[in-house]
Amino acid sequence: LPKLHRVRSVLDLAHLQVSKTARRLAKGFRLSMDADFARVCDRIVQQHGENWFYKPLVAAFTAMNARGSRGCADGRVFLHSFELWA
Repeated sequence: LPKLHRVRSVLDLAHLQVSKTARRLAKGFRLSMDADFARVCDRIVQQHGENWFYKPLVAAFTAMNARGSRGCADGRVFLHSFELWA
């Protein structure tokens, strides 16, 4: 099958617009990036099960995340987690 997409899960923060209501509702929460990647993976498994997010995939994603700013595939692929804390 041909590749139907070139970009996955890209957050374009330069064009992000947050409404006043969303800002008000977000008070008391904190957003972080890559602060607890392992815990995010564990929670995904808890939510969806190992059949969906199985150990070899978790290991590959963890290795990709560990490369940080170096990325993978000649620096063209990056894997991050975003955490929302209460």
